[in-house]
Amino acid sequence: MIDIPVETLRAVIFLAIIALLWRKRDRFEPGVRRPMLAGFGLLFLASLLDVSDNFPALNSLVFVGDTPLESFLEKVIGYLLGTLLIFIGLLRFEPVSSRLQTSLRELQTSRDRFQLAMEGSSGGYWDWIDPEHCEDIWLSDRLYELLGYQPGEFPATLSWFREAVHPEDAELLWSSVDAHLNKREPYNIVYRLKTKSGEYRWFRARGQASWDMQGKPTRMSGSLEDITDRKHYQYAINHLISGVATRTGHSYLESLALGLSELFGIDHVAITVLDDKNEGSLHSVALITEGLITENIVWPLKGSPGADVLKSGTACTYRSRVRDKFPNDRVLQEAGVESCIGIPLFATDGHPLGLMMLMDRQHISEDLLVIEIAQLFADRAVAELERIESESELILHREHLEDLVAYRTDELHRANQELESFSYSVSHDLRAPLRAIDGFSESLSEDYADQLDDTARDYIQRVRKNVRRMTQLIDDLLILSRVTRKEIEASRIDLSALCHEVIEQLRSAQPERAVQFEIEDAISAWGDPGLIRIVMGNLLSNAWKYTSKASGARISFSATRENGITTYKLQDNGVGFDMKYAGKLFEVFQRLHGKDEFEGTGVGLATVKRAINRHHGSIWTKGEQGKGASFFFTLPEEPAAH
Repeated sequence: MIDIPVETLRAVIFLAIIALLWRKRDRFEPGVRRPMLAGFGLLFLASLLDVSDNFPALNSLVFVGDTPLESFLEKVIGYLLGTLLIFIGLLRFEPVSSRLQTSLRELQTSRDRFQLAMEGSSGGYWDWIDPEHCEDIWLSDRLYELLGYQPGEFPATLSWFREAVHPEDAELLWSSVDAHLNKREPYNIVYRLKTKSGEYRWFRARGQASWDMQGKPTRMSGSLEDITDRKHYQYAINHLISGVATRTGHSYLESLALGLSELFGIDHVAITVLDDKNEGSLHSVALITEGLITENIVWPLKGSPGADVLKSGTACTYRSRVRDKFPNDRVLQEAGVESCIGIPLFATDGHPLGLMMLMDRQHISEDLLVIEIAQLFADRAVAELERIESESELILHREHLEDLVAYRTDELHRANQELESFSYSVSHDLRAPLRAIDGFSESLSEDYADQLDDTARDYIQRVRKNVRRMTQLIDDLLILSRVTRKEIEASRIDLSALCHEVIEQLRSAQPERAVQFEIEDAISAWGDPGLIRIVMGNLLSNAWKYTSKASGARISFSATRENGITTYKLQDNGVGFDMKYAGKLFEVFQRLHGKDEFEGTGVGLATVKRAINRHHGSIWTKGEQGKGASFFFTLPEEPAAH
């Protein structure tokens, strides 16, 4: 066994450390590497002094003191100074280590952000390592979901993509991948992939590769975004563009409104201009209602979303409960609009020209896309409106409307005459057999009472009850008919006094009922006394009937005035109703409660709405099951005296 002196072994170790530090010098910053190398160098030299004591031949390689004391001091200084330099290097290494830890934390944070971005993104991500030799591709969970699969449900490989890509898009996909990997051309294409359900969906594919020093691709990563809905909209928009491209004037505006209604499934689309004849109003030049071109209307701006849109000068969206936000807007109330979008139209000189209004009875989905597409056609719509005005087509259109109104008025007059004759027939010809049925039934029950058992007598009573119900139904229909054709003779009406008259009649008919009435004093309105009596009679009778099962029945009538419009309110604490059926309340024969619960023909509220409409007012309702109902209506203001 070779006996190696400790001093020699120590010198060899220091030399090896110096060699290792030098070889790995790129891994250390200069502030660490230099003092460490210098320190171990001094330790190595000090070790050589120890070795020279045993090997005198080394004295020529190192400086050795003349006396033992000088040699000892050289060794001590070498060891101390070397150790100090190494300690300085280690002190500097600590900040480097801290920066490394900071870098690692930042790297982890970056990875976490990327993971969150993947999870929150609408698209999915893929990663293909070693494209030249590997067929496996990593897919994110979101990408599996876009394809209709559970994460990891199938092995993602090039073979799978070859099977899934649409045959018409395969050449585009693989030629684009090849061009990116070998020619470094941008990879940004659109193609179709088959999903789990067998449906082909459109995807936008983006990717970026990395290459080694020899130019070989080492990795390719990217994203896939489902753009199927966007593609469908693109086709629909192209169809809309082709449909209006060759049209001009009113034909263009009507085709545009109809196209927007069909494209987004919107119930009502109106293109309007500010009305010169009716200041503070909009006049529609193209109006679509449930897919049909309908007669144009005058739409008052006051208390409407149109006023807000014009004031803001930008597109406005009312996503829900728009009728609650604008309770005095007759157009919204009568159409049952839940949401709407308004887009201002400005003339070429910058002044407001009109509006494009899109309204629906439900929430308008993709409202931002609706605005974006509608605004694409806004400039052309403005150009057509200005051209119509410059060519006086608008004047001709209004004259045509006046002729049309005169023609419709004449038709209405003839229809009223026919309705008068029909009402006479209903009143006399139908009542006669009903009276006969009722009379014979009464005679049968009286003259043959001893021969009839209980079942027979019950049948006879049911016949007479239904005869009376049929008679009441005829009476109600006749009232509805008279309301429709009666000429309006308006005057100032004391609604508070009218309410008290109706209440006395109700109490006389059912004196046993205890109902608390709260009628606000001095409420008046401008309208036809006969029709308004029908309105109040039906509303109060309705409240009286539906509070019959309520404990502490209470009915109130009040009025509020806001923005120059008076709103009348009749409220009760009866059985109420579900608001999702509110639209049926004012339709003929529509009842929300069975006839076994409450008597009625289903005509009363339809008659009320008809009478209010005859006054160009509006009516709406709010309610909740078990908590009562409230009916609101407006009537026109008394015309100013000249």
